[in-house]
Amino acid sequence: MPRGSNTLAPAPPNYSLNTLGGHPWSDLSGSEGPLDMSDAMNYLDAVKMQFRDKPEVYCQFLDTMQDFRHLRIDCSGVIQRLGTLFYGKPSLLDGFNMFLPRGYRIDISTDPRNPNPIMVTTPQGIKIQNATPPDSYQG
Repeated sequence: MPRGSNTLAPAPPNYSLNTLGGHPWSDLSGSEGPLDMSDAMNYLDAVKMQFRDKPEVYCQFLDTMQDFRHLRIDCSGVIQRLGTLFYGKPSLLDGFNMFLPRGYRIDISTDPRNPNPIMVTTPQGIKIQNATPPDSYQG
């Protein structure tokens, strides 16, 4: 493009409601392939039902998703927060795998003797995360 051209620079990306962490839903896929909005709504319903007696946990989950969507935290930050929020709820952590970008995966050990129950696979390799209960955890 010649100097002095009156063309505009490309617009910054617009992360609308159909994206998660800047990734379009169609780019996100777990073991079952591309996602659609109903997958997200079903997962939100599952989280809401699991914490119907603890609405503050559901609100913290929504805050975490907003932070990720607006790129204030990365995938590792989301996984770390969810490891705490969803302590004792391995099915919710496992279910979140469908929303992680390719190359990321959460695996949960159900062995009570395992001091590091969360194994996180990232494009950079595998790391072990020690899940800690939230302050309000009562089993």
